[in-house]
Amino acid sequence: MAKKKSKKETPMPRKTSMSGKYARMLLDKEPHCRPCAQKELNSQSLAQGGGVKPLKEKYGWDLKSFGSKGADGPAKFCKKCGKNTHHDQWTGKIFEAAKGSANLSDKLKKRIRELLGPKDAFANPITDKVCYEHKSPHQRWQTGDQPHNDDMSEDEIRATFQLYPDESWNILKDRKGCRKCIQSKGKEGRVPPFEDGWPEDIPEKGQKSVEGCKGCFWYDTTKYLRKNLGDETQRVEFLNKLEEQLSKLHEDHEEKMKAISESYESTMDEIDQEYEDGVKKLDMEGKEWKKRFLKRAILTSLLFLLPGALLSFYMNQIAPFIGAIFLTWFANFYDE
Repeated sequence: MAKKKSKKETPMPRKTSMSGKYARMLLDKEPHCRPCAQKELNSQSLAQGGGVKPLKEKYGWDLKSFGSKGADGPAKFCKKCGKNTHHDQWTGKIFEAAKGSANLSDKLKKRIRELLGPKDAFANPITDKVCYEHKSPHQRWQTGDQPHNDDMSEDEIRATFQLYPDESWNILKDRKGCRKCIQSKGKEGRVPPFEDGWPEDIPEKGQKSVEGCKGCFWYDTTKYLRKNLGDETQRVEFLNKLEEQLSKLHEDHEEKMKAISESYESTMDEIDQEYEDGVKKLDMEGKEWKKRFLKRAILTSLLFLLPGALLSFYMNQIAPFIGAIFLTWFANFYDE
């Protein structure tokens, strides 16, 4: 009898981590008040490394955010708080994390840079932070990325890659563009969007899905800018909007670093406290040991040294006293 295929498990952080604890709260797919969750989980912040960020980027959770700048909707009313607060909600969907150019060989990167450079997709001189971005999102390919190899032709390189200024643009494309496009079937995220959704005659995955991506800002940024934003005023206005998104990513990064710093300081305080407690404990144990040692020394002296000294005096020999010294030493230090 063939075994039934097990249901694909939802990728989850470990139970003891803050993001893992928050993930288990979000499993019901209902909006959750973040301030209340922070109090319940005893966390200073669930916005970055301790909560939402790893769920989105590492585990691919599609989370909706309500209340902050650039969120999916306005703040929601929390009955527990009695006021409008920031809420998080899991849609029940899982996306693969953005890969960027991590899986490209140095040889292929060099060829891409030499062929598509010396300027990036926004006509800026490329730097060492340049991102070798796949035009088509990896979620649309069974292999995990638009196919490529070190010996692909120049035409294939032009059809597959574009150069973004840095990795932040790859993240922006993934979060604000491709993921939303896939989720909404082209009605959101795509620039310009499909008003009626993804075209029925174009598959949503595989090589032919590229036909639906063509014409989108995210698919071929240079071509889109040249075709649609030839006017300098339009180009500046459009790029300013994108800069706002990048600023938001930067703010998220700053919040993350702040949370890490606070966590580090808290951990160091705990270590210092444990060290002080350990020193105090050792000091108390040392004093206790000295007391015990003194008592034992007095007792063994009465038991061995005094009789040994008297016996040596009586016998006029040193041997009994030396034996008493040895017994005293053995009684005091053997157990220690």
